[in-house]
Amino acid sequence: MIDFDTLVHKTRNDKFIPITTLALDPGDTTGIAVFSGTELVHAEEVMGDHATMAGLFNRFQPTVVVAEEYRIYETHARVHIHSTVPTLRLIGGIEMLCHLSAIPLYMYGAGRHKPFSTDDKLKAWGFYQNTYRHANDAIRVGMYHIIFGE
Repeated sequence: MIDFDTLVHKTRNDKFIPITTLALDPGDTTGIAVFSGTELVHAEEVMGDHATMAGLFNRFQPTVVVAEEYRIYETHARVHIHSTVPTLRLIGGIEMLCHLSAIPLYMYGAGRHKPFSTDDKLKAWGFYQNTYRHANDAIRVGMYHIIFGE
């Protein structure tokens, strides 16, 4: 299997690669992944609240933010009855942080990046986090953007 860095440069044809990508899988437990160019430099899971997100922006100074979209599908709509839908509120906070900081934000649906960014690829490229499921999802969306994004 081709390594991640080679794949990125081959696919992007030397187009701009973000300097610091903050990738997020937003939720009550939020997965984060930080890439410096094509190198994964940090991955963890944090509390999904506005203060924590603001701290991440201050700590990592991203040049681009990438996040997994959150959608309410008919098959799971009952779960959201009487809910304040905290994940959507968190995403709104992330959108505001990006807006106020003039940082581009890209959102991808899980059906777009997960089929490409498999566990096998994460493992082959040394990105897989054994105990952090949400961090792996953040890595997936970050990888997808770094390879195929604008």
